[in-house]
Amino acid sequence: MIICDEPITPDVIAIKIEEEQTILLYEGWNFVSLPFDPVNTNLNYVLGPVLQDCISVWTYDNEGRKWLKHIFDGSSFPNDLTTIEFGKGYMINVSDDATLTVAGKVIEQSSIILKSGWNLVGCNSMAGLPLDALNLIQYESVCTYENPDNRWLKYAPAGLPFMSDLSYLETGKAYWLYVDEDCTWYIDLAM
Repeated sequence: MIICDEPITPDVIAIKIEEEQTILLYEGWNFVSLPFDPVNTNLNYVLGPVLQDCISVWTYDNEGRKWLKHIFDGSSFPNDLTTIEFGKGYMINVSDDATLTVAGKVIEQSSIILKSGWNLVGCNSMAGLPLDALNLIQYESVCTYENPDNRWLKYAPAGLPFMSDLSYLETGKAYWLYVDEDCTWYIDLAM
């Protein structure tokens, strides 16, 4: 916990930061999420420490069923992704290994709206979550991309055990989650 004890003047703003998270980004694609509500959700603010290494950031809007992106090369393509938010999953492409440090407020309960089919979600926990956290919803599969190993990790509850190599949901990572019907994934983080 960081607390600014300086007196508040017009030039100084007191900020209380509940938590800080360091996320290692490896050259290439990284599946990333924030395990808490960031101090500021502006994409440039959140990615500030690694902006010089960012090529692009993508997310999938589960409710709108569309891709959102921010491409950093200055091209004429419209950037429709402007925020990085709690509970969402992001795919960040970087040109070099980098360390992203973000700060925010821990949330005790969270809910993620899931639509039938594939959903890109975050791991909403500072300590990670066991796969049992998904037991309150009917899902067919969950997977993530592991960089620098350049491999997919997956788990299917009805699949053969030797075909599943994902054993928990890691803080700071994003996951593709397949559900058969629209539902809401409720997560109690105060446990």
